[in-house]
Amino acid sequence: MNLPIKFRAWDTKTGKWTEPHHIAIDGNGSLMNTFSGEYLDETRWLVSWYVALSDMKGIEICDGDILEYVPPTGEEDVQPRDIYLVEWKGCGFRATWWKDGAAAKNQGMDGLMGSDEDMLIIGNIYEKPELLETRS
Repeated sequence: MNLPIKFRAWDTKTGKWTEPHHIAIDGNGSLMNTFSGEYLDETRWLVSWYVALSDMKGIEICDGDILEYVPPTGEEDVQPRDIYLVEWKGCGFRATWWKDGAAAKNQGMDGLMGSDEDMLIIGNIYEKPELLETRS
């Protein structure tokens, strides 16, 4: 299966995201904005990869996204609404579980499988880093 490599980029000067289809890798491995033709200055842009999975609302998940586990209906009182940070670690994406404001344990790609059934994107580390401190 061939999956497209998609990126989004956070502009630290304007505090805005680029459109995902405007970011591409050139022949030298440099990232560029295909809309403007400009190369991304690493001191200004923070680049985030799509992980080829979606949350339960169909929104594509990127590294740097903060996910909340949504328990099945009727089990909200039994299962906590845990918080996870999506990160690239080693050779794949992981959903790192956050507890009491710190990383608690790592899960491999399995932690993201089924994300379309029970995970909801509640923010990302660029726009709402405080979610990792306050929502655990």
